[in-house]
Amino acid sequence: MAFAILPVGALALAYATLGTIQVDDGLKDHQIAELSIYNAIAAAIGCVVGGWLGGRFGSKRIVAVAYALTAAPTLVLGVQISAGGL
Repeated sequence: MAFAILPVGALALAYATLGTIQVDDGLKDHQIAELSIYNAIAAAIGCVVGGWLGGRFGSKRIVAVAYALTAAPTLVLGVQISAGGL
């Protein structure tokens, strides 16, 4: 059960920190909009590549690999948050 929760944790932390980091770094509105466009393009490319890989190697196998790959950043972010005292 914890394995299923981990990838969602990284996703939630990534979206929550993305906006605050952009503002804290002093980015202007048009720069934030540009980053959002690049983020959407990268996500679209990832979906196409994931679909292609799923068709080639099997969707269950690719989903398992994707979950395993997203668990690593979740653990790293969790350790960093814990070290920060939260």
